Amino acid sequence: MPSGDQVARRLYVKSDVRVGEPTGGGQAPTTDQLMTLHSTAETALGLVTYSSAQSPAFRGFRSYGSASAPTPIESTGSADGTNLGALRGYGYNGSTWVNGGAVRVAAAETWTTSANGTMVSLSTITTGTTGPLTGRWLVDGGGRFRPSTEFDNTYDLGSTAGRVRTVYATAINIGADSTAGGSFEVFLANSTTIPSANPSGGGVLYVSSGALIYRGSSGSLTTLGAA
Repeated sequence: MPSGDQVARRLYVKSDVRVGEPTGGGQAPTTDQLMTLHSTAETALGLVTYSSAQSPAFRGFRSYGSASAPTPIESTGSADGTNLGALRGYGYNGSTWVNGGAVRVAAAETWTTSANGTMVSLSTITTGTTGPLTGRWLVDGGGRFRPSTEFDNTYDLGSTAGRVRTVYATAINIGADSTAGGSFEVFLANSTTIPSANPSGGGVLYVSSGALIYRGSSGSLTTLGAA
């Protein structure tokens, strides 16, 4: 091995590398874990680039087939795509190490020389449970930020304690994908369940049979626009 000011050009490792592993503790490398870094302080891997044109990068490469005969990535049919690479965070729960969250880059289709669609997804574990790790939100191959199609009408954007301040959009579609052919539109689909409770501290708007209706906090109904 090089020493002092000598620098190795390449390091080839067949199984795994362990750096600073504490005696009798820590997480031992597994067959799918090439390198394990252990520390009682912050464990950091630093990448430094001195360039006006380039920047540090983590790169993950995947193909099907083998090193000598790679084949294109194939679609698995999963709503979260075929995984190309991920950043994952593990935590110890008193018994074992748990994969607690991930940011994944995935293929959105079977790859060819003319089609390489991808998506980026965010995965978490539901609070109060031990799993499974679930893909929640993604940026799909069309540039849309949305929930996974497995969880249609499941997740909220913001909460009563953590609200989005302003939403900028050229159109808002609630309940269906429809338009009148203009710009800066708000579309409300016909309500499938007509509101029957009185709202507190405000009122609600909904559409019934194409008519726009307002329900006030005392239960009064006002038709604001005919069908």
